[in-house]
Amino acid sequence: DSDICIFHGFLKGGKFASVLDEITQFVSENPGEFIFLDIVLEYGREMSDAQRFHLFETIKTACGEGLVTTEDKRSWCKYGEVTIGALAEHGKNFLVGVHDRIFGFTHDGVVHTEDHIKEKYGFFKASKLMRNKWHNTRDLQELLSSNEEDLKLYGSKRNTFHNSSFVFTPGVGGAGDVMHMLVGTKSLRPVSYARILYKFDVLDDHLRARADESFNLVSFDFIDLCPALVCFLIGLNFPAKLELIEASVTYPDGNSADCTDKVKEYIKRGNCLYLTNIQKDLDLSSAEGELTIVFSYDGEAKQRHEISFDEDTEYLLTKYSHNEGNICVID
Repeated sequence: DSDICIFHGFLKGGKFASVLDEITQFVSENPGEFIFLDIVLEYGREMSDAQRFHLFETIKTACGEGLVTTEDKRSWCKYGEVTIGALAEHGKNFLVGVHDRIFGFTHDGVVHTEDHIKEKYGFFKASKLMRNKWHNTRDLQELLSSNEEDLKLYGSKRNTFHNSSFVFTPGVGGAGDVMHMLVGTKSLRPVSYARILYKFDVLDDHLRARADESFNLVSFDFIDLCPALVCFLIGLNFPAKLELIEASVTYPDGNSADCTDKVKEYIKRGNCLYLTNIQKDLDLSSAEGELTIVFSYDGEAKQRHEISFDEDTEYLLTKYSHNEGNICVID
């Protein structure tokens, strides 16, 4: 148990058992959440048969009754149809996928093949559950374009889940990288790579511009660094209708201007408004001012938001959340 660890690229992380405890604790505190566990044996590393058996037993015990089983998959849990609501209704919180390299071990004289593990544990071959491409890059544009291409090719297929993975793979590419690290201009810490994605006008603009495409699952590192983006993606799933009634901006000198039509351009899927840079998005003459928005959801009572903004302000409005300064407030 003590030798089974999590890896991020070649960087060794915490103990698997500790990470699994954190996951199950999160689900216990948030029973409406659903978790994919994608179990992959790190390339170039060995795992004994005893460790593999222990790994599966530990996962099954931890997931308990919340695990989607083989019988569930045969009956009501159809990948092209199942919803988060249906999963919650059946009390299911976990779906476990296993990579090919872990199958085929022997314990007590029994060969644990893919079929045996599926029937005994309710764990499935990962590639049959979900398209989850490893982009294996530290380059920003390559990561974005690779995800875009993969989504176009496979996103609309509903025989498996599809994951868009916006995660860099840390590593050392050569003498140049070594030199940058020695002088302190580059870090191997995964959070250093994640911060590149979460700068203004990078991943937030990329996903907002593609909000109408066939995204299924989206994964990030360090989601505490991008709360508005996470809330935006969740908000896209809410079956609500946002009606923008009026939008205007007042500048520091007291002048004002109507920007209703411009704001409407950034309502995505008819239910979410996300301004990642208010001045740039609305073509304003000043980076400072107050934005006033009057809106209604599903024909309900009108609401009014007044947002004081500067060059760093973003604004999010969904059925269940909105921004107040840099804080995402759950409504």
